[in-house]
Amino acid sequence: MGVSTKECQYCLSELSSEARKCKFCGEWLVQPEHQNGASSTQNDERVRCSNCHKLMVPRLIMGPPSVHGGSGYWTPVPRKSICPYCAETFKVFSKSQKEIKAVQGFKKLLVAIAAIIFFVAAIMLILFLVSLPAMIDSYNMGKFK
Repeated sequence: MGVSTKECQYCLSELSSEARKCKFCGEWLVQPEHQNGASSTQNDERVRCSNCHKLMVPRLIMGPPSVHGGSGYWTPVPRKSICPYCAETFKVFSKSQKEIKAVQGFKKLLVAIAAIIFFVAAIMLILFLVSLPAMIDSYNMGKFK
């Protein structure tokens, strides 16, 4: 009374012999018929992972959203895509020009803040050194009287 099984060619999981779609990886074992009669291999988005060598559709990892002005609208920004089986990075997406300009503007702001802090610290040191002889004189006057 054993149930006959077969192996998924994509994730190597054990499935029922009647299975048409893998319940573990979601891949079709038997390609479904399309209404227009076109072959499903024309629109196949699967690629082979360089790490685990399985056919897969890369999963997108999203970064912080890109906010459009003060309108409140935002767009998700993809950072990289990974293999759903082994989590190996498949592709890293480059940053947009808007993000690059924002980072450069932030760096300029940090440099300006550091320059202001340095300038204030230098003025405080100069004022301390200028007033130091007067403080020493007043200390000495009080000590010897």
